Amino acid sequence: MDGKLVEFGDPVDTSDSSLTPEPSLDNINTSIALAPPSKDPTDDHFTIDSVHRYNKKLESLNYEYNRMLASTLDNQRAFFEHRLAELNQEESLIIAAKKQEIRDLEINQLSVIDE
Repeated sequence: MDGKLVEFGDPVDTSDSSLTPEPSLDNINTSIALAPPSKDPTDDHFTIDSVHRYNKKLESLNYEYNRMLASTLDNQRAFFEHRLAELNQEESLIIAAKKQEIRDLEINQLSVIDE
């Protein structure tokens, strides 16, 4: 969970080359793992087994991505709830200090008036 955004294009539509990553050492395994099932040169259809394996890979990626996203959102929620509690506590302390300051000023003014 390194905070990278992952986008998945249509696995069947290869016409949009902007979604296809440039080959590099970083994404060579990913591009191989996400490659659509290869066609049999003698047949116009994908084999059932290759489609099944490809769908299982996509389901697995989808599950992992959703799990990572849910975990990240939970962590962010916990962080911001904690931060909000800290800010509320700081604000309460500031308000209490200001109220005490006002009371002290009122007492000082009353003592000045009494003299």
